[in-house]
Amino acid sequence: AGANTITTGQGADSVTAGTGLDSISTGSAADTISFATANLTLSDTGDGGSGTDILSMTNASTIIDTDFTNISNVETLKQTTATHNMTATLGVNASNAGLTTVTNGNATNVITLGAGMTTNLTINLGATGTDTVTATNYTKQVTVSADIDMLTSGDTLTGGAGTDILEITLDGTGDSALLAADIAT
Repeated sequence: AGANTITTGQGADSVTAGTGLDSISTGSAADTISFATANLTLSDTGDGGSGTDILSMTNASTIIDTDFTNISNVETLKQTTATHNMTATLGVNASNAGLTTVTNGNATNVITLGAGMTTNLTINLGATGTDTVTATNYTKQVTVSADIDMLTSGDTLTGGAGTDILEITLDGTGDSALLAADIAT
């Protein structure tokens, strides 16, 4: 429950933040910094260092852009437990943190990209669940990636002024035809 300062070395590290104000700095490998949604605030500091690093949410999460105020060198935001919801509003702070990828869980996910988000972003939709991606004010390239079976008429994808890409993949398990109703919204 207290404030923690954690610094790791050059290996691939996994650090879980606590309930206090934490300062976490990882080394030069692919590291994971994990937070429960209530524990990630603008007062926490996280530096992933070099390498491709993950900010992992350990429970159903609501993330706002100011949560990234003191986060840096983190390339991926990930919902760790697939059955949890993710609601994320990303803007200038997420962009400054280095965020380039969001990986949703399999529940209800709502991702909103603001005008301040100035890096290209890939959003990987979960295997099931209802997804809403809103990029109305976003001016960079957003790539939304989903398995062909995961897109349904319950999903809503709204592009922005930049280049918008819908990447449909085949996982080889029960792949079925994409229906017009599945991409109507």
